[in-house]
Amino acid sequence: MRKLHIFYNENQSTTENISFSPSAGKPKLFVERIGNHPNVNIVSDFPSIKKEHLYLVHDKQHVDDVLSLKKINGFDNTIKEVTDTMLWTNASFLYASVNAVKLNTCTCSPTNGFHHAEYDGSMAFCTFNGLMLSAKILHDKGYAKRIGIGMCQHR
Repeated sequence: MRKLHIFYNENQSTTENISFSPSAGKPKLFVERIGNHPNVNIVSDFPSIKKEHLYLVHDKQHVDDVLSLKKINGFDNTIKEVTDTMLWTNASFLYASVNAVKLNTCTCSPTNGFHHAEYDGSMAFCTFNGLMLSAKILHDKGYAKRIGIGMCQHR
């Protein structure tokens, strides 16, 4: 049986979030629960994306202001530890997506906080849209002409 590659780097999770949503800490909790399964391979040696990647799908001023803590993120705060996870959660989803296509397999990115993000704003615990970023990069690099992304959300 093929192992499921889960793209997780410890930098994509924090416990320092003060918000109604505990989502900024969920990636670590998920990996702690499933990471020792014999059919799971944790891939953690991927780099963070750069803010320039986010410019592909978001307003530059929005990206710069959130990352410099001048503007609240989707969690309705400007906590540095929370904001620091965002380049990593987007990287996790991007690299999981690229590897799924390249290896013709299923992969997993234990991330959340994407689908409510707007072009120039954050909403409902979502700051930057990693779904759109990954779809754009997959399309632009010629990996896919049509893209469908499945998303599951649990509490």
